[in-house]
Amino acid sequence: VCCRACRHQVLPNPDSSPKQEREWCKKEGRMRYGMRHRPTRRAEMDPETSRALVQAIGKMPPLHVAVYQGGKAFVKRFPVTTTLYLFGMILMLFASGMSVSEEASDEYAQLLQESERETSMVEQALNKVAQASHDYNSQRGFLGLSCNAACTKAYEKLQRYEKELKHAKDEQFKALSHAKSKVGVFSMYAVQEARDLFWRTFDQGKGFAKRASMWDLIFMGVGSMGRDEGLASFILRLAMQVLINFTMGLMGALVAFVWYLWDIVKSYQPDPVTAVISFVLFVVAAASMVATYLLVLYGTAFSGAYMMVYAATQNMRIEGGEGGSQGPRGHIGSAEGDGSGNNAQTSYQGGGDAIQGISMGTRVKLTGLQSGNNAQTSYQGGGDAIQGISMGTRVKLTGLQSQPELNGQPGLVCGKDGDKFIVRLESGRELLVREERLVAHVD
Repeated sequence: VCCRACRHQVLPNPDSSPKQEREWCKKEGRMRYGMRHRPTRRAEMDPETSRALVQAIGKMPPLHVAVYQGGKAFVKRFPVTTTLYLFGMILMLFASGMSVSEEASDEYAQLLQESERETSMVEQALNKVAQASHDYNSQRGFLGLSCNAACTKAYEKLQRYEKELKHAKDEQFKALSHAKSKVGVFSMYAVQEARDLFWRTFDQGKGFAKRASMWDLIFMGVGSMGRDEGLASFILRLAMQVLINFTMGLMGALVAFVWYLWDIVKSYQPDPVTAVISFVLFVVAAASMVATYLLVLYGTAFSGAYMMVYAATQNMRIEGGEGGSQGPRGHIGSAEGDGSGNNAQTSYQGGGDAIQGISMGTRVKLTGLQSGNNAQTSYQGGGDAIQGISMGTRVKLTGLQSQPELNGQPGLVCGKDGDKFIVRLESGRELLVREERLVAHVD
């Protein structure tokens, strides 16, 4: 049983109540905040599950191999999605629209110039609506809950100007649509207008994600004050929140682009079939670009995590041999007696690949020996052996003064930290013990 407030100090009695644990923490001077005491019990993993997990992690391929295998599997499973993605990226990168004739271009420019009158009418209507809205809000009562005669008159004026604005916008749309119909929806003018709309909504989505991430950083930093949370855990939570914010922002930008795109397509007055085809092509290109941006973000984050796990597995292989630091139990029945009555020694030379299911750290039993003095065991492993104690050696604890109840308990040496050995007891608990506190032990 451990206590977060005590920075994972082991409590003396696992069966003690939370009140007794709190009193013990106060007595030892390890508890800073009495109200933040949260005793918890360490989750113990089944040994077989732990070994299977270690073996699975140990088989992790390098990053470039994992990316290639994952991409190949995705392409085989989703061929249509992959084809649409590649097609959309080609459109986004290389499609610039069809060129129009000189006559059509001149007519388009002339009609756009003629539509400036409608554009000026819209600007005037917008100014009138803004002024009328200001007058109406100033005439309203406290919190806008009451409206006198002057307020009612200002409201009617605002509604009249809003109708004029709507009529001016309709006239502007007709004038621009008539000009755009001369070049077509697949022209370079239409493609450029769709590109401008996409990048405008895309920038708005990124801006939302950046602002949300900034506020998350502030509130997560304030919330982490006084908590027993490491820097790595904080950075991991922040990275996941940033990924979520960018996903939400860019998906919202894509939805906004699709919402406004139909007005652009309709303004060029295409026939129904051409309108649907152009709309689908624009959407596929935009979705491919958003997917690429998100893939880069997620790929960067998970590649870093994958490289850290892969480096840890390589260090485990270097320290514990290629077969792992803790292999499955096995039996060796090929040892032959020499007939002298003293068949006491068995040697194991590890540090390499597993041979016939036996690798470094494997627990074995002797069978087929003709004499009974099977008492001594020697280990020549690939680790840092010091006076008979090395990785994979079965030992017993002795001479412990801080925790005398552990003296005599058997364990397995599963690693080394400086001048101390990491000993895993049969209960699953791991201890750092000096060499002089260990005695070689044979089951």
